[in-house]
Amino acid sequence: MERLPAGAGLMDDRNFGVFSVAWAAQQKGYGVLSRMTEARARKIAGGILPPAGCECRVEWLPSRDDLRAHPEIPAAAVVRGRLIVAHVVGQDGKRFKLYLFTSGEEPREMWVELYRRRWDIELDIRSLKQTLRMHSLSAQTPEMAEKEQLLAIAGYNLVRSVQMQAAREADLEPRRLSFSRVQAVVMTALPRLATLTGCDGMGSRIQTSVNLSGAGQTPEPNPPAILSASRLGDRVDVSQTQA
Repeated sequence: MERLPAGAGLMDDRNFGVFSVAWAAQQKGYGVLSRMTEARARKIAGGILPPAGCECRVEWLPSRDDLRAHPEIPAAAVVRGRLIVAHVVGQDGKRFKLYLFTSGEEPREMWVELYRRRWDIELDIRSLKQTLRMHSLSAQTPEMAEKEQLLAIAGYNLVRSVQMQAAREADLEPRRLSFSRVQAVVMTALPRLATLTGCDGMGSRIQTSVNLSGAGQTPEPNPPAILSASRLGDRVDVSQTQA
């Protein structure tokens, strides 16, 4: 929390939707949007929860366990805000209730939509860790680890760019397209892309990938000539070449 810029806000899930986090954020002038368990939401609402699609003003007080675990919190501490109850549709298509606490004054619909987008962040992290295999690094030094991360992010952004353009041309929400399938299209096209020397040729080849991504297809694989060391020519010492 110390690393956040002034005016920042915190958004956390049920594991962090506790008084100590909200209190610390309030002391530093940060806004909060916290998902809560039903039991905690009912407690701070005084035992009666508002119906779905409604909200109520609450004063969040520390429990005895909060004070015992965090002696720096004064007994008279209070965090004021709003408790929002919303009906949302999960990834499985089933509806469930979402309990949110916020210290902000913006319309509740905005906060519900903002928290929904938090799941998009989770999916992005999963794509980086699983699909791009960044769950563990193979580098042995900090410098190489930084390069490995930068290259992975560059590749991730390339796939997302193709996904975004393909979705626009297919008139779809970008996240309706599978990241892993778009990545497969890009990876299949990479050998031929790397052999092109003109921007026009590269643009047309990327456009082909975009069209195939939007259609959910994968192009015919090309012989990965660029990966053959015998076709790269003799090794050259870069330090001896002239600029």
